[in-house]
Amino acid sequence: MTTVNSVYNMTTAVTPDAPRNTGDELGKNEFLKILIVQLQNQDPLNPMDDKQFIAQMAQFTALEQMQNVAKASLMQQATLMIGNHVKAEVTGENGLELVYGKVISTREISGEMYLRLDNGREVKLKDAKTTLNSEGLWEEAKSLIGRTVYVRETDSEGNLEGLKQAYVADVRMVVGLNGTTTMKLLTPECLVAKSGTLTQAEALVGKKVFVRDYTDDGVETDVLYEVKVTGAKIGEGRNGIPTVKLVIGADDEGNDIEVEYRDVCDLKTAIELKDIWNIAPDDEDI
Repeated sequence: MTTVNSVYNMTTAVTPDAPRNTGDELGKNEFLKILIVQLQNQDPLNPMDDKQFIAQMAQFTALEQMQNVAKASLMQQATLMIGNHVKAEVTGENGLELVYGKVISTREISGEMYLRLDNGREVKLKDAKTTLNSEGLWEEAKSLIGRTVYVRETDSEGNLEGLKQAYVADVRMVVGLNGTTTMKLLTPECLVAKSGTLTQAEALVGKKVFVRDYTDDGVETDVLYEVKVTGAKIGEGRNGIPTVKLVIGADDEGNDIEVEYRDVCDLKTAIELKDIWNIAPDDEDI
C-alpha cells in the first residue's frame, strides 16, 4: 500500500536583546541604526545634506505606514473569518496535512496572524486556502463521496498515533435529541441495513439510536435523527410486509411513532471532516 505524501536566513544578532530581522528587507530598527551611524560618522566640514536626511525619513515613514496598513488588513481579514469554517493546508514534518475547522478566534504571533479553530488547532492565516459557510462545508463533504481518505487516530489526550484508511460512501447531517447538528461521512459499514428480530429490538428499549429519514414517497433523505427507543413491536413496513419496528414516541393523539428496525444506522465507523488528515489520489493503490 502506498501513502499520501509522507506519513510520518541566516540570522545575525546586533545585540543579545535586539535581534536583527532577516530576509531581503530592512526592519525598523535597522533603518534607524543606519541613520544614527550616518549622523555619527558624517564629515563635520561636509555634513549630510538635510534633503537627503528628510528623504530617508520620508521613505521610512512611508514604509512604516504601508506595513501598518498591511497588518491591519490581515487582522481584518482574519477577524471576518470568525464563525466560518476553513480548509487549511499545513506543511509539516509529516508532509502536507489538511485541517478543517470553525474559526473561533484570532491572534498575532511574531507578526503572523493565526486562526484558532474549534477542534483545538491553530493554523496560519496564509495556510487557510478556503473559507466555507454551512452550504460550502456540505458541498466539501459531498465532494469526498467515492474517495478514500486518511483519518487521524489519536490517543486519549488527542495526540496523533497513526492513520487509517476509510472509504467515504455517503454523507449525512445528523440531528441530535438536543437539536444540534453534526455532519458525518459514512463508510460502507454505516449503510448496511439489518432486519433484526423482535428480541433484538426489545434490547434497544431505553437506548438512543440513529435512524434514517424518509420522505412520504419512501425516498431516503440526507438526514439522520437521534431518537430514544421506547418500545418494540411487529408492524407493517413501507413495503407492506410485516417487519420489526421500534417505537420512538407518540404523536398528539397518543399514536405510536414508529421506525423500522432496519432504519437504524450504526455510526461507529463514521468520520467527521476534522478527523481527515489527507485525501488519497484517485490513482493510488489501496
